[in-house]
Amino acid sequence: MLLAPKCMESTMRTEPTTPPARPSPARCLAGFLIPAVCLSGALAQSDPPPPGQPPEADAVLAADQGAEQIEHARPPAFTLTLGASASYRFDSEFDSGSSDVSIARVGASAEGAFLVGDRSMLTLTLATEHSFYDFAPMGVLVPGGVDPFGSIHDYSARARFSSQINRTWSVIVGGGVNSSGESSANFSDTLTYNVLGGATYRVNDALSIGGALVITTRLEDEITAFPIPIITWNIDDRWRLESKGFGMLLSYKASDTVRVGLEGMYERREYRLDDTGPLAAGVVREVRLPAGLWVEWKPAAHITLEGTLGADIYVEFESYTSAGVRFADDLTDPAIYAGLTLSYRF
Repeated sequence: MLLAPKCMESTMRTEPTTPPARPSPARCLAGFLIPAVCLSGALAQSDPPPPGQPPEADAVLAADQGAEQIEHARPPAFTLTLGASASYRFDSEFDSGSSDVSIARVGASAEGAFLVGDRSMLTLTLATEHSFYDFAPMGVLVPGGVDPFGSIHDYSARARFSSQINRTWSVIVGGGVNSSGESSANFSDTLTYNVLGGATYRVNDALSIGGALVITTRLEDEITAFPIPIITWNIDDRWRLESKGFGMLLSYKASDTVRVGLEGMYERREYRLDDTGPLAAGVVREVRLPAGLWVEWKPAAHITLEGTLGADIYVEFESYTSAGVRFADDLTDPAIYAGLTLSYRF
């Protein structure tokens, strides 16, 4: 479990006939935290996303799941999903050899899904993630050889509207705002915004494909647009291949309550530094390519517990001045990670 993200981030996995779920508190509750929790689509609720997924990533995947749910049964008029997550990335050394870093993240989310008519759904999500970085013996991303930062606080608010046009086509549109940075950073300088639009096509009862286009602002960078592919393929009664954030999940239904699988994805984060720090009002960008084991346990229809264990096979940090000029760029060794996500749907 993704973000943004930061939540962000995220993830939308549900049995073909079972609605997903999601969760999250907000900035004012500073003390709760969550990886960029992505919101579930309009026609379904989804489980919280994996740490690191951009908020916009998992949101688009729900269009397909929502269409599948409404095809099988009419969703309730309103559902509320609350969730909490925690993850830890163990020490990994920078290639420069002067420092290593470990990261603990905790988060929370809250998501409300409202049925609109017979074939549409409006979903509103609040999410927060707090990341605690431990650099030792010194930082490499800012001047002076000091710790570049300690904790990063991420808050997001998103809205999505999805609709099933007919038995084969579904669409989703939405937008959101995200704040990510150190506690003393200028709040307006921590904000980014995104909009998205996408569609899915139901090929048959086992396969749905589609995509979405996301347009988002970035900290000290130009507006960026990028596509997100969407796929849900129930290979047989037990095996499933599906999109998960900016990645894929291959899972196996071990029992009525347990699924296990392999996941691989792309994660990104960016955050604003304090106005008075060693790189005043600068920006740090973090990119990871995690791959590992995934397990999901549903002891009850409204409760989902997810666990992940794997390694970031690629990790890159970049730091920029407040004028957008790159100051440092460094890779780290692969980092072992473990995470848990719990969601409860009312």
